[in-house]
Order: sequence, then structure tokens, then C-alpha cells
Amino acid sequence: MKARAGLEAKFPTLKLESHGEVYIPVSQEGEQIKQIFRQPIQSRQPIGYNQRFIDEYIPNKTFYLSLEIRQHLFEKGQSSDGHRPAGTYARKVFNRVLIDLSWNSSRL
Repeated sequence: MKARAGLEAKFPTLKLESHGEVYIPVSQEGEQIKQIFRQPIQSRQPIGYNQRFIDEYIPNKTFYLSLEIRQHLFEKGQSSDGHRPAGTYARKVFNRVLIDLSWNSSRL
């Protein structure tokens, strides 16, 4: 398709930078686990389930994690700006999408 004279589109140049992988800080044990999962699946040592371990779990009665770890994870999961109900951020984004969709569909 031939371009019309004087109607050349100019697109901005995009600059892409790569700074490697970004991870949250993990313990030494966590780093070892991360390295295991980075290996190709065929080079990992296969393991089975410990069925007794699974069978002995009683929801809300027994815990896989210690109280200290559970408390730490609970604190990390709290919102920094006070109490917000679940899905608040997603709802804000969804509302913006609906506004944009409505506005653009009215232009059709």
C-alpha cells in the first residue's frame, strides 16, 4: 500500500532497559529453593507426596507454618494505608476500565 505524499506517520522511539530479575529478599533456604525451581524439570529429583502428612492436617486446628511465620505473613499482608476491604484496588481499576469503555464505545 502506497503512503500518500505528506502523510507520513512518525512514531516515538521507545527505549527498553533490562535490569535483570527483581525478587523480594528471601532467606538462604528460600534462595536454595528458588535455585531448585529454576532448574529444568527433567533435571530435578522427583519426589512423592507424604500422604500421612496431608491426612493429618485439620483445617483451622493444625498448621504447617509456625505461629511466628503466620504472624509475620499476616503483618506483611496488611494494607499500609489502613483497613481496606478485599478487592478495593481491583474495583478502582475496574471502574476506570468501565469509564474508558463507555466513553470510547460512545465514539463509535
